[in-house]
Amino acid sequence: LALENQALLAQMGFPPEAVRRILQAGLAKKAFSPDWRFLFRAVEAARQAGRSDADIEAAVLEAINKNKDLASAMERLGFTRRNMQNGPQTYQSEIAPK
Repeated sequence: LALENQALLAQMGFPPEAVRRILQAGLAKKAFSPDWRFLFRAVEAARQAGRSDADIEAAVLEAINKNKDLASAMERLGFTRRNMQNGPQTYQSEIAPK
């Protein structure tokens, strides 16, 4: 799962150092449960909502370090559980950037 996320995030042009920090933290905390498989979609949705890569990285690292799920990272970025009900691909149409 970590390698899959690394490849997908790199393909999206997410900063390599941010990818490295996220993967190192996730592996160290054994945080990559199955819901983290959709990290790339969450990154895409957050970018489309106007979030910076630095904000996305900070939210993801906070969730990992607090042993939270991907939804917690998205909540920190301003998405609600309701926004996420139908999957990450719906975020962009349901929330405006802060």
